[in-house]
Formats: sequence, C-alpha cells, structure tokens
Amino acid sequence: MKKELLVFSLIGVLLSVVLLGGQEPVTTKQGIDYKATVCVYLNGQLIECKSNLITNIGKEFVEDQLTNPSTNSIKYISLSSSTSDPSASWTILPDEITTNGLERAECSITDIGYGQWSCEHTFTATGSVSGVRLAGLNWNSTSNSDNNLFAASSFTTVNLEANDQLLIRWNITIS
Repeated sequence: MKKELLVFSLIGVLLSVVLLGGQEPVTTKQGIDYKATVCVYLNGQLIECKSNLITNIGKEFVEDQLTNPSTNSIKYISLSSSTSDPSASWTILPDEITTNGLERAECSITDIGYGQWSCEHTFTATGSVSGVRLAGLNWNSTSNSDNNLFAASSFTTVNLEANDQLLIRWNITIS
C-alpha cells in the first residue's frame, strides 16, 4: 500500500512538471497611480486645465509620507515665468516668482472623494507680472526654497496687472 501511494505521488509530481513546465508564474500588479490636473483662472475666467508630472523627489516624498508621519504636507503653490518645460528631475521651480503678490502660498485643501482632493489658491497681483506659465506644488512654505517640489505643470502664459487674480487649482487623484 505504501509503495502504491509513493508511485501515485511520484506520477502526480511528474504530471505537474510536464503539464505546468515552462509556464510563467502568475503575478499581479497593484500600485499607486498619480493623476492630477492644474486649472488656471485669470480674473475668474478659465484659461486652461492641464495634466502635470510628479518629480522624482515628489515620488520619494510620497514614500516618506507613507512611512514617516512626521513629514510636511503638500500644500503650497509656487509660480514661475521660466520658459522651461517641467522635468521630473526638478527639485525647485526655476525662476520662482517671489514678489508682486505671486509668492509661494498655502492652498485650501478640499476632500473631493476617496483618494481625491483639490489644493487651490487665488493669487492677487500687487503689480505687473509678465509671462507667468508654471505652477509648482510644494511641501515647504518658503519661497524659492529647494528640495520640496512635489509636482510641476506648465500652462498658457498669462500676464497680470495690479489687482488681477490668478486661481491655481490642483485636482489630485491617487488610485
């Protein structure tokens, strides 16, 4: 009886090897995707909404947020008139605007669903500013500070005069 059981077990193993041999193991992928749009309004009129990219240090920040609760929140918006296109290697928004009411500002955060929130701020120009075309999302409140740029986006260039209002709204989805 023991001999027959051993033979059947060996046959079962051999059949498994023959039938399943050469097949790739089954794997599943589950991860976090980052999707966000930046909407720009000049004096209440929509200029455009556009997707953006997350920087490499922004990805590291997400990792830190998930593993270290003492890190800062992503809640500051910066602006720039640089002609550069956003790059994942950026750690700071180039040529960040630090005057005329357009300096880095804390946004209002609104929960808009599971894994979704918006971060918006209305800037009011206190003087003339030309060529504003980049927005950054940061985790440090200090204007022109480095190593805290989570995400960046370009948008249609806008020129502002005193008292013009520029609303920047980030809509973020983690899925």
